[in-house]
Amino acid sequence: MGQLQYSNDNSTVQTLDARCLTALLRHSPDLVGLLELDGQIRYLSPAAARIFTGSSEAQAFTCDLGLRTIHPDDVDALSAAFSDAAATLGAKIGFNLRATQSDGDIRHISGNFLNLADDPDVSGIALYCNDVTEHVAFVATLYDAQSRFEEAFEHAPIGMALADMSGRFFRINPAMCSMLGYDPDELIGHRFSEFTHPADLTNNNALHDELVTRQRPVYSIEKRYRHANGNYIWCQVNVSVVRDSDGNPLYEIGQLFDISEQRSVAEALEREARYDALTGLAARKLFLEALERTLTDPRQRNSGLAVLFIDLDHFKHVNDTLGHSAGDELLVVGAKRLESVLRATDLACRFGGDEFMVLCPDLESPSDVASLAERIRTVMEQPFRIRNTDVFIGASIGIAIADDASTSSTLVSQADSAAYRAKARGRNRYEVFDDDLRNIISHRLELERGLRFAIDHNELVLAYQPIIATDTNQIKGFEALLRWDRPGHGIVMPMEFLPIAEERDLIIPIGYQVFELACKQLKQWEGCGPNGVTPTVAVNVSARQFSDPDFSDRVEAIITAAGVDPKQLTVELTETTLMDDTAATAAALQRMRTFGISLAIDDFGTGYSSLSYLRKMPVNTVKIDRSFVVDLGGTAADATIVAAVIYLSHALGMSVVAEGVETIDHVQALTALGCDYIQGYYYSRPLMPDVATEFLAQDRTDRRAAA
Repeated sequence: MGQLQYSNDNSTVQTLDARCLTALLRHSPDLVGLLELDGQIRYLSPAAARIFTGSSEAQAFTCDLGLRTIHPDDVDALSAAFSDAAATLGAKIGFNLRATQSDGDIRHISGNFLNLADDPDVSGIALYCNDVTEHVAFVATLYDAQSRFEEAFEHAPIGMALADMSGRFFRINPAMCSMLGYDPDELIGHRFSEFTHPADLTNNNALHDELVTRQRPVYSIEKRYRHANGNYIWCQVNVSVVRDSDGNPLYEIGQLFDISEQRSVAEALEREARYDALTGLAARKLFLEALERTLTDPRQRNSGLAVLFIDLDHFKHVNDTLGHSAGDELLVVGAKRLESVLRATDLACRFGGDEFMVLCPDLESPSDVASLAERIRTVMEQPFRIRNTDVFIGASIGIAIADDASTSSTLVSQADSAAYRAKARGRNRYEVFDDDLRNIISHRLELERGLRFAIDHNELVLAYQPIIATDTNQIKGFEALLRWDRPGHGIVMPMEFLPIAEERDLIIPIGYQVFELACKQLKQWEGCGPNGVTPTVAVNVSARQFSDPDFSDRVEAIITAAGVDPKQLTVELTETTLMDDTAATAAALQRMRTFGISLAIDDFGTGYSSLSYLRKMPVNTVKIDRSFVVDLGGTAADATIVAAVIYLSHALGMSVVAEGVETIDHVQALTALGCDYIQGYYYSRPLMPDVATEFLAQDRTDRRAAA
C-alpha cells in the first residue's frame, strides 16, 4: 500500500494541471463555487447537484434550480452572509441553510463565503459548502438524549447522583436530597464514603474498586446512608460507570432506593422466625442453627454438649379449663422460670406448643446437665398463679448427651424420646437417652419400615370374632380384627403396630385395606349364615381415618366395587370420635346410614358421652365395654350399670352387644338383663377366615341349652 511522501528540502510542490483539478472537484463530496461581487454565480462544482437536488448528474443542476431548493426561511440569512463577505476583502463569513431535494428530503448544509476579490487569479467570492445532515441529526439525537436525561435526572422519584471516579459527588437530584435530608451544597464535593455506615464501607469500597477496574459492569448493594438527622436509612444502591469511546472511565451514575420500610418488615419477619413472639425465647429455627453451629465447632465438640427437651405436664388441662389465653400466660411465666435457672451459656427455645428445648454447651460432666434438669423440674412444679388460681403442672424432661456421631436431628430426636419416657414413667421427672431407648427407637423404626412394606405387599390380614344372638344362640356376624402376618415373625397383634401407624399417618391406608378385606370376605360369605342369611361384619374405624375428608366416598366406593349389601356392614366408632366436631360428625354418620351402613358405638362407657347426648346421633348399636362385663355376677352394682345401659339403649331404639364374655355366668347374666348380642372367648377367640367359615356352619343349639 502506498504511503504519503514528503521531503524536508526546499523543493516546491508540483503544480497540478486543469484536468487533475477538475477530476478532484468532480469527486469531492463538498461544494466549491465562485461568485461575482454582485452575487452572480460564476462556477459551482458538481457536488452542487447532489447537495441541492439529490441528483448525481451535474447537468441536472442549474443556478435557479439550486436557489429554489433553499428553504424560504434561510434565504435572508444567506443573503446577509454574502453581503457581509462582499463588503470586506479577505472576510470569511459562515452560514447554515436547509435545501429541499427533488424527493422532498431536507438536507442541512454548512458553508462559508470567502472574499478573494484581491486575488488576481480569483477576483471574486469563494464558496465552500458541505452536507452536514447526518451531523445535525446526530447532534439533535445527543441533545434529545441529554434533554431526556436532564428531565429524568431532575424529576426521578428515586435518588440519583453523579460522582467522579474517586466517588466525589458533583451532581445530586432533588429526590436524593429529600431522601437523605441534605441540601445539594451539603453533598456536592463530598465522597459517598463520608455518608456510608462504617460497617458497610469495606464491602462498598471493594465493589467500587471492581467497578473501576472493569471486573464488573455494575454493582448493587444494600447499605446504610447517614441522614441529616444523624440516623441511618437503608438504601438499595446501583452504580454504573460512563466511559469514553476508548473505554476510559469518565464518571459514575448512582441510583438510590429507600428500602428502610422493606428492611424493617424483613427484620421483623426474621425476628419472628428466630424468636418466639409469645415468650421471647429463641424459636425453633434459631435453636437448630445454634445447635448445628455448636456441633460443627471443633472447640465445642471437645467439651461436653447436651440437649434438653422439656414437655410441660397437664398443660392441655389448663387450656381446656381456663382457656387458651390462660395457657399463654402460663407459657410466658414458665419461660421466665426456665431462663432463671439456666447458665449464661445455655440457650432456651420454645420448640412448639408447650414444648421447650435447652442447648447446654461447655459441660464438664454429665452430672452438670442432670443438675440443670433437676433445677428446671423443681421450678416448674411450683404453683403458677394464673387468673387468681393456683395451677400445678410440672415438667417431663428428656436429656440427650452428644457424642462424636451426633447430629442436630439425632440429638433433638433422642431428647424427645427421653422426655416421652419420662412422661410414660409418671411425669415430672427427667430421663437420659441411653442404649435401652436407642434399642426401642431402633425397633420402632424397623417396625415402621416393615409396616410400610406390609401395606404395599398385602401382609395385613383380618381375624373374625363371632357375635352371637342371645335369644337364638345363632351367629349374627363377626367383628373384623386386624392382624399383621409378618414373614419370619408370625402373627403380629395390632397393639404392637397400630400406635406407630397412628403416629406416622399410616392408619388411613391401613383402614381402607381393612374395608377392602372385610368386603371381600363378606362377599364370600353371602348366604352362608344360619338359615342361609349372610352374616354381618363390623369394622373398627379410628378417629384419624373418620376425619379424612374422603372417608365416606372411599368407603362407599369399596362397598360398591365389592358388590356387597351395605346393610351387612357395620362401622364401629369410639365415643371420643363421635364427640369431635358434632355437626360434621352427625352429617357423616347420617350419610353412612342413608347409604345403608349400620353404625355402632364401640367400648361404650370408657369415654365421656351419655345416651341422652347420643340420641342425636344416628347410631344402631351400643357395644358395652368388657370392663363392665368382667365382674357381672359379682356385685349388684355391676349388674345395675349394665342393666341401665341396656334399658336406655333399647329405649332409644339401639341394640346392645356385650364384649368380653368369657364365662357361662356372663352369658346367663347378660341374657337375663335382655342384652341382644354377646361376643367373647366363651364362644370363640378371633378366627382366621377359613376357620371362621367353618364356625358359620356349626350348630350351636346344644351350647345354648347348656347356657
